[in-house]
Parts: sequence; C-alpha cells; structure tokens
Amino acid sequence: QRDWCILCVIYYLAFPAPRPCSAGEFQCLRGSCVPDDSICDFTDQCGDSSDENDCSASERCNFENGYCNMSHSKDSQTLWTSRNGLTNIKPTSDHLGNRTGIE
Repeated sequence: QRDWCILCVIYYLAFPAPRPCSAGEFQCLRGSCVPDDSICDFTDQCGDSSDENDCSASERCNFENGYCNMSHSKDSQTLWTSRNGLTNIKPTSDHLGNRTGIE
C-alpha cells in the first residue's frame, strides 16, 4: 500500500493536472499551453508534436520547393528576390536544423 502511494505522488508531481489555457494559447495533448503563434511553425513546443500535427499545406510551407502558391500582385511595385545575407551574420541552421540551408 505504501509503495502504491509513493507511486501516486510521483505521478502527480511528474504529470500535473492540465490548467485551462488562456486566450491566445493552444492546449497541447499532454496538457500544457503554448502561445497560439507557436502552432505550425516547424518547432515542437508542446513536446508531443501536437502543436505541429493539424496544419494545412499552406501553413506548413517551408519554401524549400518554391514560393508555396504565393505570387506577386500585379499591382505591386516590389519584386521578390533571393539574396544572401551579410557575411558572417546568419543563424547556425535553418528552420529544419540544416546547417547549410539545404536538405
């Protein structure tokens, strides 16, 4: 009986009851809350990937293969261009964790 109670205490400390998420938060499957802007951003903030599971194709666009159905407005005066950043000023990897930016 005592061992069972110790296991219950450990369980409740390790897995606290989920709290209701506030406005502007997403409820993860495991019970935690993350900001809404963390959903479908290619990063698992929930720890169980539930913030990355239900994403449409347009939300999941990573620009690895084109512009993801985006196009220039005919009325726009600005054109998109691909350029390299300033020398030695860059992140250590892209959003997929690739150091070269290429899969």
